[in-house]
Amino acid sequence: EFLVKNAEHNGEQIRFLTFLDKTDDIKKLDVIKSMQDDLFQFKNLAAMGTMISGIAHELNNPISGISMSSQLAENSLKYLINSLKKSENLPGIIFNECLDSITYSLSELEHVKLNTARAAKLVGGLLNYSKKEKLELELCNLKNILDETIKITSYQPVFNDKPIQYNCSDDIRFNCDRLKMQQVLYNIIKNAVEATKDDCLVKIDCNSDESFVTISIKDNGCGISTTDLGQLFTPFFTTKGPKGGTGLGLSISYRIIERHGGKIAVHSEVGKGSEFIITIPKNLK
Repeated sequence: EFLVKNAEHNGEQIRFLTFLDKTDDIKKLDVIKSMQDDLFQFKNLAAMGTMISGIAHELNNPISGISMSSQLAENSLKYLINSLKKSENLPGIIFNECLDSITYSLSELEHVKLNTARAAKLVGGLLNYSKKEKLELELCNLKNILDETIKITSYQPVFNDKPIQYNCSDDIRFNCDRLKMQQVLYNIIKNAVEATKDDCLVKIDCNSDESFVTISIKDNGCGISTTDLGQLFTPFFTTKGPKGGTGLGLSISYRIIERHGGKIAVHSEVGKGSEFIITIPKNLK
């Protein structure tokens, strides 16, 4: 920024041109804006959590009732099928019609059960999202947490033996809630694997200094558009379609990391993959 000043010297008007370096001020403004954005997102998520909790509790009872009723109906229909098969007095046509009708009813009940289970999973996610449980902090070894998380993935069909490479020193220790940290890592690794194709590559690199632990999870998947990046941690936002996830995994992960005093940053390019960078203080109390 240039500052122009007029002055008089020995009866002559002199104009001074002064250059002001505003670099530090610009940097401070950027930091303030980033903090304001974080605060805005935190307030939005907190308000969303309160609303979600009420909705989830209201939905939980009817879903449980539907699940119980469909199970009772299924048991009754199966009993009728067994009774029909033992009956010797019914004409063949009537027997077949009854059997077909009951079989069809059972297939429809199967759809009810599947959709009820999906709704129950969604409500469970909502309740987990809205909970403000106390963090069970303990001094944890990051490599052990990663080992346990990768072991869990080996039992899940979605991972389908896709390679996950990770580089983590044995001596990285920090205070965290072990189970919640596993939940965060699992959610992000799962998203990374689902974003890749047959040539899947997911790489995890861990580093630490005196104050912070940094975890980088990088994939060579489809990448995330600029528009979607802005909504990535918004509850219910998903690009997986109606048969995909609930859209709560990343928002829950964001809340967990935020409660640990940390941050999640995302770098992505469409067609080239994504990188999630988690930064957490080592000595949270």
